[in-house]
Amino acid sequence: MVASIPSYLCTSASGSVLLLLLGQCAGIPGAEPVGWEQGPEGCGQHFAQSAVWDGQDHGFLVFGGESILGSGQLSICHDLWLYVPVSRTWTALKTATAPDARAYHACAWDDHRGEMWLFGGVGASLAARNDLWRFEAKTQHWCQVTAAGAVPPARLSPCLQYSARLDRLVLYGGSKGFQLNCALDDVWTFDPGASTWTQLDGKGPGLWQCASALDDASGRLLVQGGYDGACRATSTTWSCDLTSGIWSDLGDGPQSLVANAAVWDEPGRRMLMYGGAHEAGAAGSAATYSLNHGRWQPLAMDSAPGARAYFSMARDPDDGSVFIVGGIANTFGSPMVGGTPWIWHPQH
Repeated sequence: MVASIPSYLCTSASGSVLLLLLGQCAGIPGAEPVGWEQGPEGCGQHFAQSAVWDGQDHGFLVFGGESILGSGQLSICHDLWLYVPVSRTWTALKTATAPDARAYHACAWDDHRGEMWLFGGVGASLAARNDLWRFEAKTQHWCQVTAAGAVPPARLSPCLQYSARLDRLVLYGGSKGFQLNCALDDVWTFDPGASTWTQLDGKGPGLWQCASALDDASGRLLVQGGYDGACRATSTTWSCDLTSGIWSDLGDGPQSLVANAAVWDEPGRRMLMYGGAHEAGAAGSAATYSLNHGRWQPLAMDSAPGARAYFSMARDPDDGSVFIVGGIANTFGSPMVGGTPWIWHPQH
């Protein structure tokens, strides 16, 4: 839980911070001007929740998260909301069954089946979980999935992606708890048809609360920032080949960050990253990593969601729009930034 994490967890690995503020990007050659559209308040003030694109309902599903009550206490919820950008409407989805209260979990959208998958996170006890759930958008029904054979260890703040090419969920990293030396370096894939997990042979750098994106065309998982095993914020960008399990160091990103978020932009062949926390607070900057050029580039913004960490980010693959909601406005235990969605339509 955010309030329980010691201050040493926000120390950067390098001891310095390079903050790419939104206004500072405007004069950078090649920087892409970005305009954001703000939507209506709807899902409430949460952080450490999840968001995915729902291709069935042509909207974004937002689940769970943590909130700061008026008394200062922290509360974990299991609300499920649907935001439809075309109509600019929020709908609270009430289901007969659902996962218990959850935060610091991971979700991914399976467009082949029209389902959202959820793995891990923590509940009210703050103990890490390793349960797997799927939400069928058409019937609005949750179902807990019992896998055959070995399953990944319990974890919080992992990365979860769905590969349409492989028809597999891809799970990476996370932490066994909010402590030192708990970072996980394993990669697992889940076969929805056979309900089986398979662990890849390769070992990753061991990160949690990092940003991730899946380049499905080349079968590579991209990871940026996050805490390492010593709970230091990192700036390295990594790539994992899902066929061989081999990891590659792609060099440093814009700055050392945790609780940042990213999506994959296939037309631009790039990873889009926003926000995150560093030792000075939260970042309100955006950048892209191009696989074609092998480098990071900042994005200049005309308007922006503002500095935030522990927020949710998802992308509509049909029109390329990027969705951001929730989070907190500083590093730890700081004001929440509300349930107002922000939408960006990238240019290429």
